[in-house]
Amino acid sequence: GGIGGVRKLVQMDSSHKMLHRDDIGDQDFPGSDRCGTYKTVGDEEKKLPFPDGTFDLVLSSTALHWVNDLPNLLLEVKVRR
Repeated sequence: GGIGGVRKLVQMDSSHKMLHRDDIGDQDFPGSDRCGTYKTVGDEEKKLPFPDGTFDLVLSSTALHWVNDLPNLLLEVKVRR
């Protein structure tokens, strides 16, 4: 199941508006019905709201340049993998 091996997708942004800007009715994105999707608004300047070992992979698309404390965020992501 899933899309390209992805069974669960967690999307996080500090802006609710940006997190939901591409929502299409009941469907988050084309094919989202094939993998579980969870969206959450979070503050990248604080402790991430996920327990250690939650993720196999973390990626960012054109967002890290907005982070004020990049070294701390990268340490937080490393702990969560």
